[in-house]
Amino acid sequence: KLLFASGGRAIKTGISGYTGKEEYAFGDLTKSTVTKMGAGVVDAVHSFTGKEEYEFGDIAKTAVTKVGAGVADVVHGFTGKEEYEFG
Repeated sequence: KLLFASGGRAIKTGISGYTGKEEYAFGDLTKSTVTKMGAGVVDAVHSFTGKEEYEFGDIAKTAVTKVGAGVADVVHGFTGKEEYEFG
């Protein structure tokens, strides 16, 4: 128990030091990493997602949306139809 407790404190201290926050919220590590990587990365994320503030999952959501739009364009080009209907 003592080893587990001290390990937990060490992890909490490490995360707190990395993020600069006393309390951890889901996504804090990602946000801190993006911030630490520099303005170039922040600009690239903003350009890709179109959002001023990054939220966990924004990159994945944007990628899925963009891929979906690309697939829709290909289907439209192939079928000549705006909407795809099975069969």
